[in-house]
Amino acid sequence: VLTVRRPEGVVYDLVGSRQVPARQKDGSLSIDVHLGPCDGRVYMIAPRPIEAIRVQAPAQAKRGAAAACTIEVIAAGGKPLEAVVPVEVEIRDAEGRLAEFSGWYAAVGGRIQIKLDVAPNDPPGVWQIFARELASGRTGAAYLRVLGPQPWPPERGPAPKAVQLKG
Repeated sequence: VLTVRRPEGVVYDLVGSRQVPARQKDGSLSIDVHLGPCDGRVYMIAPRPIEAIRVQAPAQAKRGAAAACTIEVIAAGGKPLEAVVPVEVEIRDAEGRLAEFSGWYAAVGGRIQIKLDVAPNDPPGVWQIFARELASGRTGAAYLRVLGPQPWPPERGPAPKAVQLKG
């Protein structure tokens, strides 16, 4: 039994991405812990339960410009959770490849701000911003269209004439 002097809260197992049943008694929280040999856990105690994860991104972005994305871990009541929550972020370009800024983040105060710098040579099309918070395992996604050359598709000129090489 693990006991923490805290009158209330919600306990999450960050390794298992799940909520752990906790008991409140005499100003303390207690949870049952079963560890095997060489086993370990990381627990987070939050003031309120996690309801959802919200990912917001602009509808479109130009190549060579920046796009601001916001990821929020939402608690009961619809507001960002007042805690530091670990979040895994995957940003996939229009060809399905992991893009820059993919990785692990800490949602301080339940919020992450990511400024995506879309390179001039990044592939145009629909990009996905996917986030999974490690406390409850909830996920969220948003989509961003990276605009290509204008007009799209680019006009094609006449085909070059075939030339027979001598020799």
